[in-house]
Amino acid sequence: MKAVGNRNTMAATLSLTQLSSGNPIYDKYYRQVDPTGSGRVAAADAALFLKRSGLADLILGKIWDLADTERKGSLNKQQFFIALRLVACAQNGLEVSLKSLNVAVPPPTFNDTSSPLLTGVAADTPWVVK
Repeated sequence: MKAVGNRNTMAATLSLTQLSSGNPIYDKYYRQVDPTGSGRVAAADAALFLKRSGLADLILGKIWDLADTERKGSLNKQQFFIALRLVACAQNGLEVSLKSLNVAVPPPTFNDTSSPLLTGVAADTPWVVK
């Protein structure tokens, strides 16, 4: 395993449980963007999902840059959890930075009808900007 630069060390040391604060909603969000369990979330899929957070594109871009540490244009589960946690930080008025990952925040919220909080709603309904 090659060494990770200082910029990404902190994010890489946080486990999925630490990033999600043990909240199962993070796993539910992840399953929405990776329903086949491929282990990767494509940039387009992640962008569509994260856009539903209501955050400005500039902030979402910063979140993507911090989460896509490998610059692969896709996210693994840990990186997606980092993105979710940063969305939660932004929604709670915190700075979008890796140091904010250590701050306890409630899970992020997304505007859509297939929220994992609403059971029995089809989660595979495509989300389209009109």
